[in-house]
Amino acid sequence: PSQNVLILMERFDLLEDETLLLPLNWQARQPEIRAALAAWAADKTKQEVYHAAQELRIAMTPVNTMADLVNDPQLAAREFFETLEVGGTELLSPGFPYKLTETPCVASRRAPKLGEHNDVALEPVQPTGLPKRETALPLEGLRIIEVTANWAGPQAGRLLA
Repeated sequence: PSQNVLILMERFDLLEDETLLLPLNWQARQPEIRAALAAWAADKTKQEVYHAAQELRIAMTPVNTMADLVNDPQLAAREFFETLEVGGTELLSPGFPYKLTETPCVASRRAPKLGEHNDVALEPVQPTGLPKRETALPLEGLRIIEVTANWAGPQAGRLLA
């Protein structure tokens, strides 16, 4: 259980409830905790909730609309969106997710027209045998103890072992 969620919501009454320290009790009281979180967030913007959660190291992120993304200052500073011409109309489109200084990314062809590749996309996929992995992963054969928070550490351990 994340006591930081209770701190985020300023629900110090729940923070003093020692029964919430037990994972099963925390899980059983999720409807109550979620309702409290919804009430706390009701008068805040997505960005306010996101930044407040980040300050307490709570894994929380906004579910953005396209308007949110197009107006995002970080994406604008990175020049993430590009203007493309499609059928005589200029459209704003997401660009590449990274910028390379020595080998810049360039779109090699136009986007397909609506339905242009339906025949290929709708073909049944034939299963293929996966090739046997010939190289060992960096941590293969080692016993790993994960002492990290949230998902980044466990995910990294899973990929490396």
